[in-house]
Amino acid sequence: MRCTQIYRLFWYTIEVGICYEKGKLKVYGASQLSSIEEIKYALSDWPIRYPFKLWEVMNFPVEIDRIQDRLFEIPSFEYLRVIQDDFDSYIKSNQLI
Repeated sequence: MRCTQIYRLFWYTIEVGICYEKGKLKVYGASQLSSIEEIKYALSDWPIRYPFKLWEVMNFPVEIDRIQDRLFEIPSFEYLRVIQDDFDSYIKSNQLI
């Protein structure tokens, strides 16, 4: 596994994460929460949203110098635990630890 893949996972969850809570789209990413404009943008109809799939996220390019026009959404904030478990399994199955 390349560090780039781990960074991409970090970016699309911790930095620019979006999720649904009680049927409403919410922003939880740190870089988004630091800007009202980014929050409005992330919650608008402008960005393309993909369902979160670990392997796709880890291989999707990141451009940190602009507002993201593509985001990966998760069904709930608690789903981060599923992502963690899937990532742990991926690492173990590929004998990366």
